[in-house]
Amino acid sequence: MLDALGVPWAVGGSLASSVHGLPRSTSDVDLIAALATDQVDAAVRNLQPMGYLDADVARTAVRTGRSFNLIDDETIQKVDVFCVSGVATGQIARSRPTEVSPGLTLPLLCPEDIIVQKLRWYALGGLASDRQRRDVVDVLQVQGAAIDQGKLRKLAEDLDVLALLDETLVEIGRATRG
Repeated sequence: MLDALGVPWAVGGSLASSVHGLPRSTSDVDLIAALATDQVDAAVRNLQPMGYLDADVARTAVRTGRSFNLIDDETIQKVDVFCVSGVATGQIARSRPTEVSPGLTLPLLCPEDIIVQKLRWYALGGLASDRQRRDVVDVLQVQGAAIDQGKLRKLAEDLDVLALLDETLVEIGRATRG
């Protein structure tokens, strides 16, 4: 639906980390979308037939760079749409078309972006979410040498989570040695 409007978007969150790391259940799907103010009304018209969507909340989210929700009537799946602009649109540009289930290919944030975003949420949550930290470890371990270390370190530095990344890498190193 966003493609029809020319809105760049990608899947992030636990769905992306499950594909890049180890599968786990999740209660929602997180999208990031570079939805412009002049596109929001058309996006609402295209998305509302799928299920519950508060048009005013969506307009406010686009204007303020926040998120809005869509609840699919058929599956009762909640989709969180994070409205991004500027530097964050780089994540969308780095996304990769990935088959997430037979016949369903979606643009997923790259592993490096998932790692730093999960570290960011872990930091914002007061270092309390074992789930966020576990997702980071899983993606790092599953992706291994496929991770672009230079890109990962630059992204972590940009989001001020480089120290957390280094701590996690040290922790993984200890776990694999002993």
